[in-house]
Amino acid sequence: MTTLLLGEDDSKSINSKPIRLPARLQHFLDQMLESNASKRPKNMLVVAQRLQNMQRTPKETIGRCVKSLSLGLLIGSFPYPLLLFHLLVASIPFLNTTLGVLTSIVAQFFLAVWPLIIIMQLIMIIVFLFTPRQRLIASSIIATLVFLLLAFSSGWLPFAAIFSSSFSSNLNLTLARGTLYSMKALTGL
Repeated sequence: MTTLLLGEDDSKSINSKPIRLPARLQHFLDQMLESNASKRPKNMLVVAQRLQNMQRTPKETIGRCVKSLSLGLLIGSFPYPLLLFHLLVASIPFLNTTLGVLTSIVAQFFLAVWPLIIIMQLIMIIVFLFTPRQRLIASSIIATLVFLLLAFSSGWLPFAAIFSSSFSSNLNLTLARGTLYSMKALTGL
């Protein structure tokens, strides 16, 4: 077994010291050679995964965790950053004239399909919770949704501003300006 793991044949040399394996690897080998079948790994896929995990450096492990957390934050926060971006665009006159119509349409679309987005997020949470290597993504989505719920309910985020009459009048004003600019461009004024 040592020859297979280390690539060195220690059976031919009589004077060589016994090769010392890392403790985690030795423990895993002892577990694989256990006489009780219920204590051994279930199949070769489990063995391969455990060996790969032993080869990973802490930097790679942290990188995978950060990637999973980031993906969960992205899924959990969607489409709320787009709605906040629209509020930012609506508050700056220059941006409102150039991007106002587009962001208004996108905001209205996401508000219309918001229940479907919530349902899809909940489905993704359930799927990721029951997928062994994706549980961190699910927990990140849950944490993001809980934070957003607290933020909206306590007034930290201006969710009510999206539904306010100023938003609707801003949308109508932006659409009217866009129509006026289009008519001027067509008539050459």
